[in-house]
Amino acid sequence: MLLFSGLYRGVGIIVACEAPAFREYYGLEKEMLIVAGLAAAVLLYGRTRRLNELEQEYKRVRDDSRELTLMLEKKNQDLLEKQDTEVYLATLKERNRIAREIHDNVGHMLSRSILMVGALKTVNQAENLKVPMDQLDQTLNEAMTNVRQSVHDLHDESVNLKRSDGIAGRRIQFLSGTAYL
Repeated sequence: MLLFSGLYRGVGIIVACEAPAFREYYGLEKEMLIVAGLAAAVLLYGRTRRLNELEQEYKRVRDDSRELTLMLEKKNQDLLEKQDTEVYLATLKERNRIAREIHDNVGHMLSRSILMVGALKTVNQAENLKVPMDQLDQTLNEAMTNVRQSVHDLHDESVNLKRSDGIAGRRIQFLSGTAYL
């Protein structure tokens, strides 16, 4: 700063020396122009150097800002993918719970009904009830087979993450090498 304050005083002197009487008395016209040019050059050099420093600082801040923006976008994408995975896993958990409830409630009731029909068929001696009992036994066994198959399919589907249409499924497919690019 001392250089610039001295420079401003020097410029003031140069301006004062521009008076025609002063120039004629001392004959310093060329020297005055050289000193004025040098003073302007020093002033411009200082300002240019400061401008270059500010430009470098601006570029550094801009690059840091862009880097942080890219990093935040990546983190947001990762969070969205994690959220999709969490939703998908919660859906699978609920599906498995429903499959267990179906198996526990409906399956046990059908098993008990099949056993009761078997016991009735064994005890029953009436010929007119033999065909309806066989049909009832066949229907209950078919229902039990259907429930077992549905619960089995539901459980297999819930465990098979490769069938997923979401981001988690695509990521697993990509990692396992089964994705088509």
